[in-house]
Amino acid sequence: MDVFKVTGLKNPDISIMSVQFLAEVAKIPQKNLAVELLQRLIKDELKTKFKTNVVKQKRFSELLTASLNKYSNRAVEAAQVIAELIEMAKKFREELERGVALGLTDAEQSFYDALADNPSAQELMKEDVLATMARELAEANKSIGSTETN
Repeated sequence: MDVFKVTGLKNPDISIMSVQFLAEVAKIPQKNLAVELLQRLIKDELKTKFKTNVVKQKRFSELLTASLNKYSNRAVEAAQVIAELIEMAKKFREELERGVALGLTDAEQSFYDALADNPSAQELMKEDVLATMARELAEANKSIGSTETN
C-alpha cells in the first residue's frame, strides 16, 4: 500500500525527515495511517543511515518499539504516538547532524557512539577527545581491513 498516496501527501525527499514534512504528517486526518507512515519511515531510515552504527540502531529501535507497543496496547492515543514518533524523527535527524558537525565519517561516528555509550567515558573525556579516538579507531580498522584483503 502506498501510504503517501492514501494520505494525499507527495512522495517527498525525506532522507533526513525534514521539519516541514513531519509537520505535514502531523496534520494527516487518518491518524492510524500517519502512525504507519512514520513507523515505516523511521525503520527505513534506521536501516540506511545507521546500518553500521549498532549503538544508534539499537537505541532508536528500542524507542520505536516502545512507542508502537504503547499504541498497540491502546495505552496511548494515535495523536500521542504520532507526537512521540515525530520527536523521535527529530532526534534521529539531530544525531545525523551531530556527526556532520563533529566532522566524522559514518565509520568514525559508529566508533564515537560506541565510545560515548559508556557514561564514564563521556564524563572523563570530552567530545573532541572521543572524536579523535573514533577517527583513530576507524583508521586502524580500515588498515586492518586492507591488510586482510592482501
